[in-house]
Amino acid sequence: MDGNFVIQLLKLIVLLPLVVFLIIFTMKYSGKYMEKMNRGKIIKIIEKVPLSQNTFLAVVSINNKPYLITNGEKGAQILLELNEESINDYMIGIQSQNQNALGFNLSSINLNWIKGKMKNEKNN
Repeated sequence: MDGNFVIQLLKLIVLLPLVVFLIIFTMKYSGKYMEKMNRGKIIKIIEKVPLSQNTFLAVVSINNKPYLITNGEKGAQILLELNEESINDYMIGIQSQNQNALGFNLSSINLNWIKGKMKNEKNN
């Protein structure tokens, strides 16, 4: 075997895992960094619904005021300003759905009733 081939093979064996590690590391930590950067933004996209390949409707919050906008080939337009209370109710509903992916609401459980049952079982 040629000595040059062995050196190239060793370089490949060493550098390939290093490159894969750097890709994984970058993907993992860049997402956390981007999330931190977006926290203090004035413009937030609440929901986005595609209407066609090039057109979508979006509910956005600009300086804590919700708007319904459309974006298409001719540009973006604000269609109307939405009621802040309805958007807040919607966001609370979305958060509770995300927290309760199993389909039940943990806040509806009466903890005092459970504590009472546990005390009764200890006493018996």
